[in-house]
Order: sequence, then C-alpha cells, then structure tokens
Amino acid sequence: MRTIEGDLRSPERDVKLDLIAELSSALKQLSNERNRSDLEALNMKESMHRVQLAERDKEIAWKTEHIASLEADVNERNEMIVKLRKAKCDMGKDKRRLEQECKHKEQALRPLLGIIKVLILRYLGEKIMGQRQ
Repeated sequence: MRTIEGDLRSPERDVKLDLIAELSSALKQLSNERNRSDLEALNMKESMHRVQLAERDKEIAWKTEHIASLEADVNERNEMIVKLRKAKCDMGKDKRRLEQECKHKEQALRPLLGIIKVLILRYLGEKIMGQRQ
C-alpha cells in the first residue's frame, strides 16, 4: 500500500499534473479564441446595427422633411380656402348690393317707363288716326 506522501511525490502524478496544466492552458487559449471570435461577431453585429440605424435616421429625416413640406402645403391651401371663402362672402355681399341698387333703379324708372308707354301709345294712336283720315 502506498502512502499519501508517496502518491503526492510520484512521477505519474507529475505527468498527470503537467497534462492537466497543458489541458487547462489549452482550454484557456480555446476560451480566449472563442471569446475573441464571439467579440468579433458581436462587433460585426454592432456595426451592422449602426449601419441600419444610420439608414433609419436618414429615412426618418427624409420623412420628417417631407411631412414638414406637406404641412406647409396644407397650411397654404387652408389660407387659400379662407381667402376664397372671404371673396365668396364679399361677392355675395356685392351681389345683394347690386340687386338692391337694381331694384331701386327699377323702382325709380317705373314711373318714367309708364310715361314712355303712354307717349308711345299716344303717338301710335295719333299715327293710326292720321292714316284713317
């Protein structure tokens, strides 16, 4: 039977410890390489996301500019509508005013029109009477 001290000092154990140290070192190296490749993959993903974000920012800026342009067009059209409504209202007022003026002139001319009718009838009557005689 071997003693614990004998097992600790055996050459087999030294070889095993060396193998364990080599394996541990190799695992660390693999882990570092894997971490490096994972980090590179993450960096690639990050750069792709940055490119996508930059494209989205450009698209958002363009859409914002387009929306502002559309809003300006809408505001301009709304102002035009207000002006047209005012002009229509003014035209309605002018129409009513002109209708009133026509009505007043017509009323003022009615007696004169009656006199003209009488004069025309009298003239025609005299002409007819003059032809009969």
